[in-house]
Parts: sequence; C-alpha cells; structure tokens
Amino acid sequence: MVELERLLFRQDWDAQREGEIIYINTGDQVNASAPGSVIERSRSRTGLKLMDRPMDWHGKIAVGHVRNSSIVSGRENIELAIIGKLSTPVARKLEQWIQVGIENLKYLYGRLPVSDVQILVFPLGYHSDPVPWREVMRGAGDAVHLYVDSTRSLEELNRNWVLTHELSHFVHPYLTGADAWLSEGIASYYQNVLNARSDSLDVESAWKKLHAGFKRGIAQVNRVDTLARDTRSMLRQRQYIRVYWSGAAIALISDVQYHDRSDGATSLDAMLAEFSTCCLPSRRRWRALELMTKLDDIAGYEVMVPLHRRFVEQPMFPDLENLYERLGLQERSRRLEFDHGAAARQGRKNIMGRKQLYASVIGGLK
Repeated sequence: MVELERLLFRQDWDAQREGEIIYINTGDQVNASAPGSVIERSRSRTGLKLMDRPMDWHGKIAVGHVRNSSIVSGRENIELAIIGKLSTPVARKLEQWIQVGIENLKYLYGRLPVSDVQILVFPLGYHSDPVPWREVMRGAGDAVHLYVDSTRSLEELNRNWVLTHELSHFVHPYLTGADAWLSEGIASYYQNVLNARSDSLDVESAWKKLHAGFKRGIAQVNRVDTLARDTRSMLRQRQYIRVYWSGAAIALISDVQYHDRSDGATSLDAMLAEFSTCCLPSRRRWRALELMTKLDDIAGYEVMVPLHRRFVEQPMFPDLENLYERLGLQERSRRLEFDHGAAARQGRKNIMGRKQLYASVIGGLK
C-alpha cells in the first residue's frame, strides 16, 4: 500500500489536480487500484484521472495481487479491488457483498450520491467481528477501505451494518472532526433504515437497533458536557456511542420534521438528494452547521438549524419522547413495543417504507 499524497508529492502544495492523470505500470501478475476515475486498464498499465481534492487529503494506491472489477450503477461507477490471492468462490462472494451494499445505498434516493468510488477490500482470516476495521478516504477521489473476515458466509456479511454505514458517508461532504457527530450520526441512522428498506433487515429489528443505539448513547451523557464538546474529546474520552447516536437521533428527528412540515412531500432523503445535485462531490471540508443550514435552505424552512441550537450546544441527549409517542414506540420491561394503530404504523412506514419510491430506479430489486 502506498500513501497517495506521499507518492505524488509536489512543491506546489496548493495546486489544483483536477484532471491530472497518473499511469501505473504493471505486469502480468500485478494489478493496481487508486482513487479517481479509471481511464485505462490493460495488462501493462492502469491510467487514472485524479479528482479535485486538497493535496493533504489522504488516499491509497494498492499495487500487487489485486483483483479488480468495475460495478456500473446507472451513471455511477465503482472500482472494486480485492487485495491478495483468493479462491474464485471467495472473491465472488466478496464482490456480491459489495454489490448488495451499493444497491442498499440506492434506497436512500434512488441513485448513488457520487461516482468513481474506489473500494478496497482486505480479506482476513477468521475474526470475531465480520468487518473489524473500515475507513472512508477522500484524497484524489472517494474511497472506502474494508478489512473483512473472508470466512463469513454471504448471508452473514449482508446482515452486517458496516458496509451500509461506510457507504452512507458519501451522502454528505467531508465534515471536520469536530463535527463527527453529524457525519457518524447520518451514517448510523441510515445503516438501519436502508437495510430495512432493502429487506436486508426486517423493519421491527431495524427500529430495535435504533432504539438500542439511542439507549447506549443516553447512558454516556454526563449532563455537563455538550455534544459539541464530547465530539471534540471523543477520541480521548472514548465517547463514541454518545456522539454517534446523538447524531442518529438528530437525523431521525429531522427526517420526521421535514416530512411533517411539508405534509409528506419531502424528507431528509429528499434534502440530501437535492444537496448531492448542487454540492457533491465537494473539494473542501464543511462544518456541521453549514451543512444543516444548506439543507434548510433547500427545504425553504428551518428544521436542522433549531436542532443544532437545541441539542448540539446543550448537555443533553436529543429528546425522543414525543417522537416515540408519535411513531407508536414504547419501551416496556426493557423491550421496545409497537403500537399497531393506523397512524403509528404510517408514521413508521414514512421512515422505513420508502423503498417503493425507488424500486423502478433500482431496477426491480426485492
């Protein structure tokens, strides 16, 4: 593995590199993968056009025993690279897993938010966690790196939340570390919602997983530090759960409020879809409040910004009591129970049941 920014070091550090092309010479037993748009792939070399991203953003090039394949989804292209020597059945299983994850993401608004995504898969031996490590990088192009237990069955991998979570990061621009509560919150929210819409997870289980995450997040709130402060100290104090699930709760609240304010005409999905059209991919970091303000500007009324004032700048977990009542959700004896009345069922369906809106776009997926 090679760090892209070290390999392509330039004295002109602030230079734009949009359209810059690199060629990697390879042999019969050697392949390569890098972020950007593939313009040539042959037995002797790989050519890539780099995207316009800051020179200090990280990216990786893999050279060696790399199994390359392209996944075309509408107008978007995903370059999948599986690292190392694998049997054909195992490699195909991993390719199918990635394909399912990509299709799951399309249940957000019917298409992928960005094109020319590099996905690096690093197969491991047996591990207690199906996907023990993963990361998203944006240097020279969008990329996901996944370290996966390749002994797991396709069914086990498809049930795992990690791939959908990581791909969901592409629906928003690169946010600053101090605003990880929003980036990780959006991904934590949609890892359950999209898996339910795609039938990778049954709907009641998806609600239970969201509820369990919220409960764990509440348990880490100390009633002194704000969400903004906990996010800044997250790595040092290991407040990951409080940060991630506070953000997920804000995503859920905003989704319902966008729907209510528009009499059912819009949603968080729709706001993110419009945002992708105007503002993705982005070559700069955004602040959370800047992104939330932009989503409200698209909607034409405020939903996100008041949530920022109420929950990000205060030492509390987002209040879900009224929302739970509205959705017919209630915890009894440490179990989440569901009101099956028509209004409550419809409210929950507005979140988890939007898959019918995108079936024709996705192409007849179940």
